[in-house]
Amino acid sequence: MRNKKTIGDVIRELRQNKNISQRELANILGVSNTAIYKIENNDLSVISDIF
Repeated sequence: MRNKKTIGDVIRELRQNKNISQRELANILGVSNTAIYKIENNDLSVISDIF
């Protein structure tokens, strides 16, 4: 059982606390909503495409 939050968990939690969708966050950050989905699901390979 996992006790620590991943970066994806933290991003999802913060996004949901602000009541914004993945699409809205993607628009704010200038990335695709697929990128947000992948990051929230800990597929961090997408980060190399962003930066």
